[in-house]
Amino acid sequence: MASQIADAITTLTLAQVIVFEIGRGATPGTIARTLAVSLLPLALAGPFAGRIADRWSRQRVLSVVGALKAIATAAAMTVPLTRNSTVGYVAFAVLLVGTRILYTARSASLPHVVQRHELVAADSLSAIAGMLAAMIGGLCAALLAGPVPVMALAVAAGLHVTSAVMFGSSSISFGGGESVIATTNSIVADLRVGATELLRPVRVRRAVMTVCLHRFLLAASVVVLALVADARYDLQAAGYAVALGAVGVGTFAGTIATPFFVRRFGRDRVLAGSFLLAAVFSVAAASAQSAVWLMSSVGGLGFAFQVARVLTDAVVQSGVHDESLGRAFAVYDIAYTLAFVSAGLTVGPLWSLVSPAGLLTGIGGAYLVAATTMVVARISDGRRAPVLAHRAAETI
Repeated sequence: MASQIADAITTLTLAQVIVFEIGRGATPGTIARTLAVSLLPLALAGPFAGRIADRWSRQRVLSVVGALKAIATAAAMTVPLTRNSTVGYVAFAVLLVGTRILYTARSASLPHVVQRHELVAADSLSAIAGMLAAMIGGLCAALLAGPVPVMALAVAAGLHVTSAVMFGSSSISFGGGESVIATTNSIVADLRVGATELLRPVRVRRAVMTVCLHRFLLAASVVVLALVADARYDLQAAGYAVALGAVGVGTFAGTIATPFFVRRFGRDRVLAGSFLLAAVFSVAAASAQSAVWLMSSVGGLGFAFQVARVLTDAVVQSGVHDESLGRAFAVYDIAYTLAFVSAGLTVGPLWSLVSPAGLLTGIGGAYLVAATTMVVARISDGRRAPVLAHRAAETI
C-alpha cells in the first residue's frame, strides 16, 4: 500500500510540474504524448515481467524493485528544480516499468496467500487497499504538488523504501524462484505460454476480453471528461487529484459490492450489469453541467469497471496453472494496458471532430452493445449446454 500511495503522489506531482508549470495545461496533444510514453514500459517490462515473477523469488522481486523505484523517484526530484520535461518523462517511464513488474509479481503471489475459493474476496481487499492508497496519495499530492513538489517526491521516495523493507522482511512465501521449473528459454516463448494459458480456457478468455473492452471504454470516457473539465473549470493537478479521489470512491464501492453481487446474481449477470451501469453514467456525463456532476460520473464509471476487474483477476488466478501464472498475468497486463493507451490515442484525433457530448454518447452506446452481446452469449450457452449433454449421453 505504501508503494501505491507513492505512485499516486509521484504521478500527480510530475503532472503538475510537466503539464501545468512547464507546459501549457492539458490538451489532446499532451494527453496523447503522455500515453505514448506509457508504451515504453509496455515494450520494455511487459515481456520480462512474467519471466521475472515466475523464475525468481517473488518476495525478492517485490523488495528489489521497490528499492529501484525509490531511486528513480529521488532522481525525479530534479525535475521541479531544472524544469526539464524530458527528464520528467523518462522518470515517469522508468517508474511505470517498476510498477508493471510489481503488479505482475503481486498478482501471481496472491494464490499463495489465500485459498482459491477466497480469491474474489482477496482481490476485493487488495483492490480496496489500492484505492485507499490512491485516495491518500491524491490528497497528499493536492497539498504538496503545487507549493512544494520536491517535498512531495521526497515523501514518495521514502514510501517506496518502506515498501521495499516490508517485503524484504516478510516471512510469507509468495512463490516463484526454486518452486517453479523453467520450461522456456526465450521471452517470445514466455509470452506464448502466458497467452496460451489465457486463451485456451473459454472462461478465462472471455473474462480477459471483457475487462480489456471495459478498460478501453473507461479510458476513453475519462480522457474526454478530463479535457472537458480542464476546458470549463481550468483544473490543474489539485483538480485531477479530486478526479482521482472520485474514481477511488467509485472503485472502493465497486470492490466492496462485487462479492455480494456475485453471490446474489452470479458472475455473468454481474459482468453484463457492469456494462449497463457504465452506459448510464457515460450518457449522463454527456449532459453534465457542473464539475460535481462530471466527478460523479467519473466515480460511477470507476465503480462499474472495478466490478469487472475484480471478477476477471479472480478468474485468471483460479483458471491458470501456478507455474505459468506470472507469465499469464504479464500478457494480461499487456492487453489491459494496450486497451488503455489505444483509447487515449483514439480520442485525441476525435476531439476536434466530434463534440464531447457526441463522444460520450457514442461510448455509452458501445457499453450498451457490449452488455447486449454478453446477454445473448449467455442465453446461447444456456441453450447449447443441454444439447451437448444429450449428445454426450448418446455416445456412451
